[in-house]
Amino acid sequence: MTMKTISLPLTGMSCANCALSVERNLRKLPGVDTADVNFAVEQVTVSFDPAQVQEQVIINKIKDIGYGVASAKIELAVTGMTCANCSAAIERTLRKKVPGVLDAAVNLATERATVEYIPTITTQDDIIAAIVRIGYGVIPPDAGDTEEDAEQAARRAEVADQTRKFFIGVTVYDLWHIGHARSAVVFDVIVGYFRWRGFKVNFVRNFTDVDDKIINRANESGLAVAELADKFIAAFYDDMDALGVKRADVEPRVTEHIEDIVATVAELVAKNHAYAVDGDVYYDVTSFPEYGKLSHRNLDDMRAGARVEASEQKRHPLDFALWKSSKPGEPAWPSPWGFGRPGWHIECSVMSARHLGPNFDIHGGGKDLVFPHHENEIAQSEAANGTPFANYWMHNGFVRVNLEKMSKSLGNFRTIRDILKNYHPETLRLFLLSSHYRSPVDYSDDTLTATAGSLTRLYNTLGEAERLCGGPFTESEATSASAPLVTTFWENFIQTMDDDFNTAGAIGRMFGLAKDINRLLADQGADKAVISQAALALLTAGRILGLLTLPPVEFLKSPTIVQPPSAASNLSDAEIETLLVDRATARKEKRFAEADGIRQRLTEAGIIIEDRPDGATWRRE
Repeated sequence: MTMKTISLPLTGMSCANCALSVERNLRKLPGVDTADVNFAVEQVTVSFDPAQVQEQVIINKIKDIGYGVASAKIELAVTGMTCANCSAAIERTLRKKVPGVLDAAVNLATERATVEYIPTITTQDDIIAAIVRIGYGVIPPDAGDTEEDAEQAARRAEVADQTRKFFIGVTVYDLWHIGHARSAVVFDVIVGYFRWRGFKVNFVRNFTDVDDKIINRANESGLAVAELADKFIAAFYDDMDALGVKRADVEPRVTEHIEDIVATVAELVAKNHAYAVDGDVYYDVTSFPEYGKLSHRNLDDMRAGARVEASEQKRHPLDFALWKSSKPGEPAWPSPWGFGRPGWHIECSVMSARHLGPNFDIHGGGKDLVFPHHENEIAQSEAANGTPFANYWMHNGFVRVNLEKMSKSLGNFRTIRDILKNYHPETLRLFLLSSHYRSPVDYSDDTLTATAGSLTRLYNTLGEAERLCGGPFTESEATSASAPLVTTFWENFIQTMDDDFNTAGAIGRMFGLAKDINRLLADQGADKAVISQAALALLTAGRILGLLTLPPVEFLKSPTIVQPPSAASNLSDAEIETLLVDRATARKEKRFAEADGIRQRLTEAGIIIEDRPDGATWRRE
């Protein structure tokens, strides 16, 4: 028998008889060996068998006889909560799994956890560690910090308030392809990870809803420009929802900011950075000495081969349109230069300044936008506002199809919804995150099929862990003492993601943890609590990346690769279960040929059967 000893600070004792009363009542509890009260310092020391009695029972007994246990309170900023279930899980974990915690209340709206605890039993670090182990982030309180720690905390708060992001959206004239999917998924993960790590993010993603391409497509389709834009914005949301990409905090449209755009163009003209010609307004690239600083080019080198509009009105071939005079039948708005509409580049500068200020932290997009689009944004924004534009630039790499650039002319153009007809959305998401965001990624059906198999292995691991540990995992199941395996995983996962959002490396860490879980599952003597902790860590890490969002049993019974339709492949779940019962009966009655025939039918239908001592399980390919 292993005994445990704790010391509890007492309140409400007024005489020696009070001390005797506490001692007598505690010694009557099953499992309590000794209870000694030091009246002078108002403290009781209790030796007990934790297998028979818990700290909370001892504390409750003291309260029942009219005395109190001195406690402390801590308030923590908790990150990563998305719903009421999250706050409830934290409260349950702290109350039930952390010895010495008397109460825990989590306010989802303010993202604050107030915890009452006994300092002689547990510490603030223990409480923070328990929250982190179930997948949430914690910003420790400033109180009690050293002067240096307080400065660091203040800087963290300052950085958190300043973490603002603007991501250029899409021009809404067509369905979205796999290149759009990569940008959307990459920045969805980056924003989500920032928030999970405790930063405040104001994420802005714009819609260009008036543009040459939109006008041309509207004319071809017979739709009004606004009607066409609405149609493809709705299609964008459908595709993003399918991929699990969250909405931005602000999603402005160009047509909602015309007055701001006109004002900014007028300011550039007044500052001699732009000039008007016959109703058009152009930015003068020679007026901005730093033009080319993002793409590391200079004007002379860019003269030849630059993608510019042919026009005799321009002073320099690389000058670009800020305002375009309207043609008959086009959308138009009044301006000092006549009716017209914005140029492409000015839109983003104006909307980012409106919603984030003239200077903000991160601007992102595809590598194809570095020049001329982002280069032009810098020039016009810094010339207009007199301050640096974006502090950091993040550009994701290209998507190639079978080692070739994706284009409609090559016949290798892949829209998101075409791909999702054949593959599970999480398969596409895992594929897009399996390379560093700055690297090119090569799409092929073979690669996506292999990715589907990899995703299935992760779900299989979770499913097996759930089966062994008795049901689906919830955040409240983490224990107060984390296994070294799990602690090491989180250290490595966070370190990898902190290194320029290396999702490829983070996914590698997840597969390493899955391998460790499988090893434990094969060991009949393995501690189920360790398996549960490790599986919960795998689940939480996956959800940080937008993966493993479904219950394993649901995912494994859905096709990850859609096969060509056939009568066999259209078996419902109920029909599969019935066939498995028939097969089990045939095997029991030694009608093995019939049982083998049922298995063959299921195999041809894309159903994988695994026989276990407690019965057969199945999943779709």
